[in-house]
Amino acid sequence: MKIDILSHFVEALEQEELAKCIETGLAPFTAYRNLIKLQNKTLIDLHKDEEDYVPGKEDLDFLLDELAEIYELRRKKYESEKRKEKQRENRKQKEDIIEALRKLISEEENIGKAFNTFNNLQDQWGKTGEVPSDDFHRIQSEYSRLRESFYYNIKIYKELADHDKKRNEELKKAIIEEVKALTKEKSINVQNSRVRELIKKWDSIGMTYEESWNTLREEFWTNTRSILNRIDHHYNDLREKSKKSLEAKEKLIEDTKKIIEFDHKTNAHWKKSTEKILAIQQKWKTIGPSEKNEAIWKQFRKTCDVFFNAKNEYYGELTKSNKQVEEKKRDLIRQSSILKDSDDWKESTKAIIRLQDDWKKAGSANPKKENLLWKEFRTNLDYFFNKKSKFFAGKDDREKENLIKKEAILKQINDYKLTGNVGTDIAAFKAFASEWKDIGFVPYKKKDTIFNAYKKAMDEKYDSLKLDKAERVKVQFQNKIDGLKSQRDPEKAFDFERRRIRKQIDELQSSILQRENNLGFFTMSKGGSGSLLDTATKQIKRDKNRIEELKLMLRQLRDN
Repeated sequence: MKIDILSHFVEALEQEELAKCIETGLAPFTAYRNLIKLQNKTLIDLHKDEEDYVPGKEDLDFLLDELAEIYELRRKKYESEKRKEKQRENRKQKEDIIEALRKLISEEENIGKAFNTFNNLQDQWGKTGEVPSDDFHRIQSEYSRLRESFYYNIKIYKELADHDKKRNEELKKAIIEEVKALTKEKSINVQNSRVRELIKKWDSIGMTYEESWNTLREEFWTNTRSILNRIDHHYNDLREKSKKSLEAKEKLIEDTKKIIEFDHKTNAHWKKSTEKILAIQQKWKTIGPSEKNEAIWKQFRKTCDVFFNAKNEYYGELTKSNKQVEEKKRDLIRQSSILKDSDDWKESTKAIIRLQDDWKKAGSANPKKENLLWKEFRTNLDYFFNKKSKFFAGKDDREKENLIKKEAILKQINDYKLTGNVGTDIAAFKAFASEWKDIGFVPYKKKDTIFNAYKKAMDEKYDSLKLDKAERVKVQFQNKIDGLKSQRDPEKAFDFERRRIRKQIDELQSSILQRENNLGFFTMSKGGSGSLLDTATKQIKRDKNRIEELKLMLRQLRDN
């Protein structure tokens, strides 16, 4: 069920057209919400005797939550854009009506025709919906002004009965009283809806006596503007408060993340951080609503969940046997025992530093054994670094001599002429490689230059033999094996190389498994192929080919 919903969600969210995305995603969104309600109700009913029980979530639930949240944000954006688009259309229609009314006042002299046109424009105005809030006062005021100008500038007063003027005057006075009463209304929502109704009602009433019109109009708009100003101030204040609330909540989320980032190693650490998180949650409750209220709450809740999940995992780990830590540290000691005799200073130093980090991360073993394990581990490390210090004490002179030796070998390689016998030539290349490898380090500033020249020369020689890729890889790795045989402890060197290759194979197999799992998500939606799918497929193929090469290397090591 959840997989089907996930598939439909992915299909919907892949739609580039926002309207199509909203239409396609409605069904899976509704289905998932209903499923979660039913699932949570069932779980709560089953655990009704557990006061603090909170339904847990599966991995798929978190993914569905994220997709649902993305869909909800897009839906709100779509509705907002449609609403704003409609308001802009209404604004354009009303501006066109205002322009037509302006033209009617300045150009039309036929009273009957002008009145009919005016009535049509009024009907169009009444049927046109809301405009953007920022434009309401400007457009409404201009319409009212032109409407009033029509009655006074078009010569129709002679055709209107005096009692209509008197009646209209009484109606307008009644509206003014309603507006005055509305200024005392405490509810902003009531004022906001009612004042718009009164403005429309005011504009729907015909002309009155010219001598009293300016007074009536000024009194009406003075009180009306007072209400509109209060409404504007209120909503501006709400927007400012909402903005500050959002900033305050974002700050609490950042504070929570900082607590999560702290390296919790002891029970005291977790206890202190838990108190801080609970205090932040209490402070969150005191902050008022904000923009993106639901989205920011989900972000905060998710951040808190990260902390409490990590806390639960920590206490779960404490229940495991200290034997696991002891075995892990004994394995680190075995690795350090192999590395301590290495002369590959750069890589071995990196490896030993990694072992030190792994030692710290492993935690504590049985207190009675911890000191003994550490002493044994530390002895291997001290041995390596003391040997390294002695080696580098006179390395400058050695490196200069080594550079001269390698330049001599490089000249021999470049001067070598192929015999025409592949076996003989490869043997010569091996001899060059063996001699080169036996020479130590050169000055740091020269190492890249001399090595690149050596590699280029050797590559050119091997390329001239026209070997295929597999044979070339085999030959070059055999050169490396020959170099391992020349070290002080070949067995340890071979063992280290086997470990290195197996580690590469494990990493590649893990990478392949991860990519093959990801292919499922790419193909759940219709037409799931594409650049991402093709790239992942090609990488899987390259990794599998590399694994085969590494396995051949292991067989070469075994055969030697």
